[in-house]
Amino acid sequence: MKHYYFSALALMAATFSFAQCPPAGLTITNQSQLDAFLVEYPNCTEINGDVIIDEVSINNLNGLANIVSITGALEIREVPALANLNGLQNLQTVGTDLILREVGGLSSLAALSSLASVGGEFTVRSCPDLLDLDGVENLATVGLGLIIRDCESLTSIEGLSGVTFVGEILEVVENPVLTSLSGLENVTTVVGGDEGALVIEGNSQLTSLEGLGNASTVMTGGVTIAVNGLLAFCAVPSICNYLQNPPAGALVTINTNLLGCNSQVEVEAACAVLDTDYFVTENVPFRLMQNPVGNALQLHSTEDNGTVVVYDALGRQISHYSLQKGNNSFGLEASSGLLIVVVESGEHKEIFKVLKH
Repeated sequence: MKHYYFSALALMAATFSFAQCPPAGLTITNQSQLDAFLVEYPNCTEINGDVIIDEVSINNLNGLANIVSITGALEIREVPALANLNGLQNLQTVGTDLILREVGGLSSLAALSSLASVGGEFTVRSCPDLLDLDGVENLATVGLGLIIRDCESLTSIEGLSGVTFVGEILEVVENPVLTSLSGLENVTTVVGGDEGALVIEGNSQLTSLEGLGNASTVMTGGVTIAVNGLLAFCAVPSICNYLQNPPAGALVTINTNLLGCNSQVEVEAACAVLDTDYFVTENVPFRLMQNPVGNALQLHSTEDNGTVVVYDALGRQISHYSLQKGNNSFGLEASSGLLIVVVESGEHKEIFKVLKH
């Protein structure tokens, strides 16, 4: 009978051991260790502490397939052979930071489809093979910074469309082929911190801030919009509303973009000529992307097969163009002064007053 008692205890101890997770987080040093995790901790769904994968040669994360929650941080840094995040498909919450940095072969975030919240900073940085952020559409809350920077092949951030709250700073910095901020349109709150609330900087192909928040977006810190070589249209509802009543003491830096978005004064002037409806709807058919203008007239249209007619202040026609859906650029040979631009397509018609330098 005594022998049976000790055998039962041994069995219970073994079962208890396999039911547990690591007592203080997890630091991965090689692929074998990661592969063995499911065997050693088959019932582990929540890791209490940080998961650190830093400067190691691994090619998959399948050993973490059962993990639903990490109470600390998940940091994956300098892991060149990791092409995707398969193995994290059940991960729903990260208590502090989720950092993907210098993951040279990473081409997809699709495995993060269950991720709903990050308590600290969500950073995607220096991932040169990453083309988009598709896969994180269920992410709604970022407790601190949302940082997308130094991703040289990134063309789309539409995967961020579920994010509504950023608890500190929103940064989109040094992404050289990113042309649009679509994906950030549902962000309604950016709390701001010591470094401000918003930094849009060094995105050399970005032409417009379309997609950055909406008419309800509130930012309670400083704003930097700078060194975006093709950026001419900054008069979007989130920015216009912010500039009407910036937070006390907030530092606003707008410079080294194209005319129309090269200073706070220029952006405020562009905001002033927008129709009131622009600030209460996200589906305005025609948007003037630069005002004042230089030698080109930039227009965005949600409609196809329209017309653009330019008149001088006396009502004389100067130019006539065909309008297509999307971004349009028209050469503008006119003298300096006030111009009237009439845009029509189907049942839609808008009249803009434009100042030509």
